[in-house]
Amino acid sequence: MRDRDKRAAEAVLRDLCLGLQIVGVRWAPSTLVVAIEPVAPHAERHRSNLLLTIESRWTVFPARPNPVPTTEEDLPELSLDERVVALARLAGQDIVDVRLGDTQPHLILTVASGRVLFLNGHHDHYECWNLSTGDALEGHGWLIVAVPGDAIAVFDPQNTIWCEENVGTRAGLDAEH
Repeated sequence: MRDRDKRAAEAVLRDLCLGLQIVGVRWAPSTLVVAIEPVAPHAERHRSNLLLTIESRWTVFPARPNPVPTTEEDLPELSLDERVVALARLAGQDIVDVRLGDTQPHLILTVASGRVLFLNGHHDHYECWNLSTGDALEGHGWLIVAVPGDAIAVFDPQNTIWCEENVGTRAGLDAEH
């Protein structure tokens, strides 16, 4: 992950996530979808509801680990019960910091208590996680994706895309597939 891509993605992630809270979870055998929403109205602007789709291992740390794990195998394999309980313990707390890993797009969300939701972002063959606004699937919102090969992709509401060396339009990308 290039440093400029990391900085830009972190700026978008912070803008979308700071001050919001984890309010729910939906699960399937290999996927977990976490609802992140504004609990109180924002005085300056409308805040979007977010969906965080997790398709890799993750855990909750009592504080930011140093060093951070580098691969999925460095994280515990949690049962469904353990995952739901871990997320429930984060409920009612604002997200106060959002970061990506230094060289891999691990998502690191810190809540008001200091606990850290850490999502693995490294895999050679699949997307580990994505964060989207509710209207992203219609092409009108934000979609941030940890893509294979330790890269990060950001799709914005103006239908542009950037990811490492690739620059184009979402419409052009869709036309290729």
